[in-house]
Amino acid sequence: MKKINIVFFLVFTLACSQFALAQEPKKDIKADSTKKEKSKKKKDLPLEIARRIPVKTNEGSWMSLDVSPDGKTIAFDFLGDIFTMPITGGKPVQFTKGMSFDSHPKFSPDGTKLLFISDRTGGENIWWFNLDKKDSLQVTKGNNEHYQSAEWTPDGTYIVASRGIRNLKLWMFHKEGGSGAQLISKPDNLKTVEPAFGNDGRYVWFAHRIGAWNYNAQLPQYQISTYDRDNGEIERKTQRYGSAFAPTLSPDGKWLVYGTRHNDQTGLILRDIKSGDEKWLAYPVQRDEQESIAPLGVLPAMSFTPDSKEVVASYGGKFYRIPVAGGDAINIPFEMETEFLVGPRVDFKYPIKDDKDMIATQIRDAVVSPDGKQVALTVLNRLYLYDIQKASYKRITANNFTEAQPTWSPDGSQLAWVTWENNAGHVYKLNLKLKDAKPVRLTTVAGLYTEPVWSYQGNKIVFFRGATQTFKDADSPFFQGAQEDLVWISGDGGPLNFIAKAKGRSNPHFTKSEDRIYLYNGQKGLLSIRWDGTDEKAHLRVTGITVYGSVLMADNCMLNESEMEPAQEPSIADVIKIAPESDKALAQINNEIYVITIPKTGGDTPKVSVAEADKAQFPSRKLTKLGGEFASWSSNAKTVYFTLGNACALNELAGESLEVQCCK
Repeated sequence: MKKINIVFFLVFTLACSQFALAQEPKKDIKADSTKKEKSKKKKDLPLEIARRIPVKTNEGSWMSLDVSPDGKTIAFDFLGDIFTMPITGGKPVQFTKGMSFDSHPKFSPDGTKLLFISDRTGGENIWWFNLDKKDSLQVTKGNNEHYQSAEWTPDGTYIVASRGIRNLKLWMFHKEGGSGAQLISKPDNLKTVEPAFGNDGRYVWFAHRIGAWNYNAQLPQYQISTYDRDNGEIERKTQRYGSAFAPTLSPDGKWLVYGTRHNDQTGLILRDIKSGDEKWLAYPVQRDEQESIAPLGVLPAMSFTPDSKEVVASYGGKFYRIPVAGGDAINIPFEMETEFLVGPRVDFKYPIKDDKDMIATQIRDAVVSPDGKQVALTVLNRLYLYDIQKASYKRITANNFTEAQPTWSPDGSQLAWVTWENNAGHVYKLNLKLKDAKPVRLTTVAGLYTEPVWSYQGNKIVFFRGATQTFKDADSPFFQGAQEDLVWISGDGGPLNFIAKAKGRSNPHFTKSEDRIYLYNGQKGLLSIRWDGTDEKAHLRVTGITVYGSVLMADNCMLNESEMEPAQEPSIADVIKIAPESDKALAQINNEIYVITIPKTGGDTPKVSVAEADKAQFPSRKLTKLGGEFASWSSNAKTVYFTLGNACALNELAGESLEVQCCK
């Protein structure tokens, strides 16, 4: 088998000092022939226009539309832009353009404005523009919620929208802006979408279901109800087995059109509101979105003509005028000619070669020696020692199996680590002061060993133990049960000594002043226990920024099927480590590194938010700008080390916070 030499870079920075980055020789790179836009300072969306793809077609997919009050024009969305076109067809005129995604246009009752949903400020919000584009307004503010659609009240004063993250609720806003009012708030698992009005502004028609969505959905999923703006009462209007969605009301108040599924096809139902009689208006049309989250609605929005004689809808890639009195649907022909704007090409040139040397792109588990002169780390599951002064590295062993998570003895003379070899794991150590010393296996019983750390007091190494079968049976890197017991072993080897069950705790470490074992638990925060596992104390909880979006299931990459709205809560720390000395702790949250002061409050566990580190409850500081991982303390607690890709950085707490760029 061909031997490969691994080349990696370590870059250390001191406060206010200069540093150099090792860099590969420049190579001739073939220029990208794709047309690129000149870089412009972006006011809102960060994604720059890099490519323009010409589009010329007479068909489109999932186009929501609306008919103007005078019946002469339709507005519709197409590939994230808004267009207008004569109701008789023709060449659409582009109303909005750019990198934002604009959808669900709605004419104001007086026909002077166009309402739509847009993410042009970085998050979805409600906007309206005058048709002459001389005036516009962002009705809602915020970048962390989803708007499915919005509709004018018949008097044109207010706007009702479906807003939320997963279980959207009906909200009402004034056309001139403001924070608005939530019309429906309970139950929490109720999802309300596709608000619509008839000629009576008292009632809001909408589609609803329990829960945001679910896999292998069983019908019915949606039904249609009305919300009474006078008394807040909700009245269900449908009981369809195939569901009922996309309510569309005629201007004369006589007709309701909605979508439903029959057998394996979706069609449109026409209901006489007074008598309740129903019949098929069009069947089939196009597939609905009942099995998905339906971010753009369960069906594309449709609209009556002002005389209430026709329904204009899109399906099968076309626009159609469907007579209410019966008869064939009338095609509205169009010839679309536009550009689809695209961001930079995600195309990184990483050639695969069979060269003897290769550049590693990530170093892991980097820990600096107590004297600050050497770094122990793993690259491609092999253990290396890097001499900072000589800028040289070497393999610590000649083993051909996984070596990970090195830890230094307090005096820096020895190094211990864990392995996985021949379907079993062990703990090893090496005395670096002895010439030609060989690695010594400390454990006599195979297991799944993780997170070793040397105690400051006594020649003891603490680590977690799990069953080898757990690792053998793991179906992903995120398996459960790897850490069952917290144990210790003498630095000279011998039997394992039980301390406590893991109980969701991780990252054992020590201080020089106390003979306690410090640990981390995601819910409880920074903890400490005695060597017999008793007297657990909680010292600090740290949270960061609030992130938004859907939540994935714990054991796969599929969306969580929970009926409840995802909680918008601050991110909790991935790890907290107390400093060997002083009252500080480092925390890693969302791959950013922070240093926090630990207060002794004597009551409940102190909580510190570093969402804005300079405004935290107690002195705190963010050390990273581009991110970092595998953070650790220096022996004297004056420096924090961390890595990013194949670069390693240190940050002296007394100086400026400097960021290290990954070497190339």
